[in-house]
Amino acid sequence: MISLIPVLLFYYQLMRSGDVRPEIISEYIVVEALVAGVNPQMAIGVAKRESGFNCTANGDGNKSHGCWQIYLPAHPEITKAQAHDIIWSTQWSLNEMKKNGCGIWSVCNSVMKSL
Repeated sequence: MISLIPVLLFYYQLMRSGDVRPEIISEYIVVEALVAGVNPQMAIGVAKRESGFNCTANGDGNKSHGCWQIYLPAHPEITKAQAHDIIWSTQWSLNEMKKNGCGIWSVCNSVMKSL
């Protein structure tokens, strides 16, 4: 089996350097999803529909934040900074997806229908 760790390190460097173009975020999410054992199409679908891969996005009356639009009132243990951090929020979101699917995101049904 090929290790994806060097690929992840490459994306970590890109994003920490400020390169957060939508295509880079999309590619990063695919690699991280593969490592986590999550369907990459589901992960991409959620992030794209929630924010268009915009890590600085704020929604729901400034209650949802980041690329994944994490709804902070439902997750008081998460800070705005964590929600806006693409690496942290992607790992958290994929962990949630691995445990429970994409049900915590309002776009889940439409994403799943498109798969």
